[in-house]
Amino acid sequence: MKKYTITKKFLIQEYLRNQKTMKEIAQIKGCARSIIGAYLKKFNIRTRKFSQKTIDACKQTGLNNKRYSKILTYKTLYRQYVINKKSLTEVAKFIGCGRSTVGKYLNEYKIHIRSIRESHLGGHHKPHSKPSWCKGLTKYTDKRLYLAGKKSSKSKIGTHLGIQNPNWLGGISKLPYPFKFNQELKEKIRKRDEYQCQNKECNMTEEEHLVVYGRVLTAHHIDYIKNNCNENNLISTCIQCNFRANYNRDMWKEYYQEIIASKGVLNGK
Repeated sequence: MKKYTITKKFLIQEYLRNQKTMKEIAQIKGCARSIIGAYLKKFNIRTRKFSQKTIDACKQTGLNNKRYSKILTYKTLYRQYVINKKSLTEVAKFIGCGRSTVGKYLNEYKIHIRSIRESHLGGHHKPHSKPSWCKGLTKYTDKRLYLAGKKSSKSKIGTHLGIQNPNWLGGISKLPYPFKFNQELKEKIRKRDEYQCQNKECNMTEEEHLVVYGRVLTAHHIDYIKNNCNENNLISTCIQCNFRANYNRDMWKEYYQEIIASKGVLNGK
C-alpha cells in the first residue's frame, strides 16, 4: 500500500505559513486533495473556508465598494429591522438587494440579528412562556406512570423474538447478500487486488480510504447479482466508485470484467 509522509510540521509550514491551498499541497505530495484535508483534520489544524483569491473578490463586491452605503444606513436599518420588526428578507426586498447584504451591514453596525426563536416570538411574548407538556402532573402521578411503563416493558421481554415478531420474514435478515459474502471473503478479494481501488481513474489505496472514509475498501459485485459470490465476480472499489457503478451498469460491468480477465482470475478460485 502506498504511504504518505505528511507530518503536522509540514502542514503548518505549507498550509498556515506559506498560505498554500490543499490542492497545491496535494500536488507536491502526489496525492488527492481529500487526503490533505483528512490529515489537516487529524492534526486539528483549522482549515480556511475560502482562499485568498475568493476573499479578495468578495472584498471588491462587498462592503468596500459602498454600493448600498447611502441606502443601508444605520438609521434605515434600525427603523426597518428593530422598530418595524421586519425580517432580513423583507428588508432586502424593500431595499432591492440580497438578504446576505443586509446581514453584512447589520454586523457592520453591530445591530443584533434575531435568532429563529426571537423572530417567531416577535418580541411580544416572554421567553419560555409556552406551558410544558407535563403541566399538572404531580411527582406522585409522574412516578406512577414511570413504574407502570417499566412493568409493561419487562412483561414484553422475549415475546417478540424470531417467529413471534410481526416483522419476521423467515430468517432472511442477510438478504440481498448471502451468508457466504462474509468478512473473510472480502479480505481475500482486497488482498488479491493489492488493497487498491481497481477503477484505473481512481486507484485509491486502502490506507487512503481509511483516512478519508474511516473504513476498508468495498467488494463490488460485477454482474450486480448478490448471490454470485465467485471471486471472478468480486472486485475491490472505494465507496465513491462503488456508488458510481450503480449508474450505466452495462458499461461498468464490461469495464470491471475486462480488469478481472486481465488478472487471470478463474471462476470460483
